[in-house]
Amino acid sequence: MNSRFNFYSDNGIYDILVNGQSLNDGGHLNLGYSKNHDGYPATATPVSWGVDPELLRLGKNTMVLHVKSAKRYTGLLAYLSSGSGCTPVDVGTAPESYGTKENAPVHIITGAPLYIGSAHPTPLPRDDNDGVSLKTYTGADSGKVTATVTGKNATAAPAMLCGYFDGAADGIVDGTFSKGVTYVGSVGDGVGEVIATGNEELCIQVPGDSASQSVTLAEVPGFNGAEAVCTTQINSNFSCDLHFHPNFTGATQTYARFRLTSDSKFFSTDSPSPTGVASNGESEDAGLIYNPTVAVIGSVKIIRAPVGELVDQYDAEAVIAFLDYYGVDSTNLSDESANELLNETLDPDGDGTVALVHWTTLEELGTVGFFLDRREAGGDEWVRINNKMLPGLIDAPFGGEYLYADPGAMPDVDYLYKLTEQEAWGSRQEYGPYQLSY
Repeated sequence: MNSRFNFYSDNGIYDILVNGQSLNDGGHLNLGYSKNHDGYPATATPVSWGVDPELLRLGKNTMVLHVKSAKRYTGLLAYLSSGSGCTPVDVGTAPESYGTKENAPVHIITGAPLYIGSAHPTPLPRDDNDGVSLKTYTGADSGKVTATVTGKNATAAPAMLCGYFDGAADGIVDGTFSKGVTYVGSVGDGVGEVIATGNEELCIQVPGDSASQSVTLAEVPGFNGAEAVCTTQINSNFSCDLHFHPNFTGATQTYARFRLTSDSKFFSTDSPSPTGVASNGESEDAGLIYNPTVAVIGSVKIIRAPVGELVDQYDAEAVIAFLDYYGVDSTNLSDESANELLNETLDPDGDGTVALVHWTTLEELGTVGFFLDRREAGGDEWVRINNKMLPGLIDAPFGGEYLYADPGAMPDVDYLYKLTEQEAWGSRQEYGPYQLSY
């Protein structure tokens, strides 16, 4: 930041405080003039002075000038001229507790060919987060979160990408990012890292030419480990996948931060920080609502069943409910006519049989229900089979068994089926497709 002040001729500058820190170094101020207390000549160019960006913080900054009069002069304080200006910076956008105001991740915008996303960051608007996407998983990978970070490194030298994920340390989101890696060798090269409990940090070097880099952090108590891989193309565009394994046990809202820079201090054996000043690059924050897998699908198969026997095992109330699932109006039907209508619905070709899709779940937590879709193996259009969601087994956290008839499935035809699970917190998960025929 460069500031310009005008002073009366009977004033001399004794000290300058930036956010409480003195710029007086051994009795001298670097203002382009020799320090004196007699005041500057009235015809002199107004004083200009620079502030180290590391002394500044995002938002309100306080600058105090100690102006001293000498001899017979009374003197007055200086005023800031309209010619002042500040170096543009890029900062994080997560909530303030993560360090986005007084203790922010500040990146000086220099125009260097090193940034996250599709273009250099701009001071305004601050929400130019276009290079980070977060993905959660189901099934065997449940619990993993992958951050895909894209951008450009055309510096012809490695840059450093550091990700911080609140909750990666112990599954607890506390509104801050914690770092707990001691780098014995070079940061982000995957060699010699010592991980401590409380770690939420993963750093990897982004190649400056067409090359790849990978890193793996070991598991320690409370930290489930992490991995990353980065690939830079010939055109200097890079793509990095950072894999975190937070131990979340329920629906959780959290934040992640990603910092890219070639600042030399990020390559030192001191662990880089989620806050503070970097001389170039960009910072992007991303929010995530994490939903743990609420259903683990066991087996899925299709069988043929006699329609008559199937219908006969249900009472009138259940038959009417089934008609509703298939979108058939059962208003004012007698028990007998309802049975006949269900027979016709399940057996449109009249061969006396119907396909039953059978699936099992090994675990359910907050599963509201399922939708079932089908398409022919060589087709491209999915058909929703149940007009109404099939309720989940809310009293079966360790899984259960489901059967649903598909009257549209024909014998000896290969079909693809997929299950869509409706979750209690509003999201949906898809499973499949499963190739079945009967």
